[in-house]
Amino acid sequence: EVRDMPRDLYCFSASYAKLLRCHNLHSGFTRDRAHLDEGAFESLAATGLMLLAQRMLGMDKQAAETLALIRGIEIESLRLPSGHLSHGLDHDGTRLLPHGWRDWGGETALVQLMQRLAQPECRVVASDRPGRAWQGTGFIPEIQSLLHPDFDRDQADALDGVHWKPVRHLMLGAQQAYFPKAMPSSPAARLGIHGLSAGENQHGNAYHVSGVDLTGQTLIHPHYILMSATLDPDPARVLGLLERLEKAGYFPPWGLVENLTADGSSYLPMNGALNAGFEALGAYHLLAKNRRIADTIHEASRQCPEIRQAMHLFYPDAGPAQ
Repeated sequence: EVRDMPRDLYCFSASYAKLLRCHNLHSGFTRDRAHLDEGAFESLAATGLMLLAQRMLGMDKQAAETLALIRGIEIESLRLPSGHLSHGLDHDGTRLLPHGWRDWGGETALVQLMQRLAQPECRVVASDRPGRAWQGTGFIPEIQSLLHPDFDRDQADALDGVHWKPVRHLMLGAQQAYFPKAMPSSPAARLGIHGLSAGENQHGNAYHVSGVDLTGQTLIHPHYILMSATLDPDPARVLGLLERLEKAGYFPPWGLVENLTADGSSYLPMNGALNAGFEALGAYHLLAKNRRIADTIHEASRQCPEIRQAMHLFYPDAGPAQ
């Protein structure tokens, strides 16, 4: 049972609690999935990104240490022949993985920003297929805006020439229209549930990626609803959809389900850290917008001189911290 609370606060609280179930206070790491044993599979993506948090909490000493770690990354040793950064090192810690961050989207943008945080003068190679998310996968144009406000502007970025805000709106429209067109009598179409994105498969035993560019898709990852929530100028519409999800059993007190099928035949209530992180951040931004209060995550990005300098890669007028 959960005490009565406003829906925007419920959405954030349930999402944050879902993420906390994966966190290990003893190690400081976050399990990829809450049901795994400690140390079995730590999610660095959910554990990391601590620079903004340190800024928000006034932990200046720790923020300086984090920046020193970032600046210790040997960027040039991670480059592929194309100039893009590799996805990392093989399990032996020496061999460079042959694939890298070259497809356009939020993941690549954050890696590009990291390069400039590490080495302000280093070259950054433009993305492939600018403005087009791989397969029309939902989360790809949204990750960067969970952390930084700059990609909300309707202005071509200086690296790829992409107008991020209109591209994100186009993706949202395509996501919302998919099931009304493909499965008009389905529960997903009737309730307005959408989210062709990425996460666990229907049975929770493999990673699954889908998108609006593909036909015949039926597996929904509802984290996209919270990731894209602030694109709607009226937060009440998004909160109404989240209420319908709750009444249908897809947003219980332990957080959004990992996935559900468009026909309503199954859902997976697994606590996975990566999507829980996306959902908690998205729910926070929705709460801030609905209440018209300061967004402290975005404000931390605006107030960090090093992030502002790195953001010049995309927006030369990003300006110094206020």
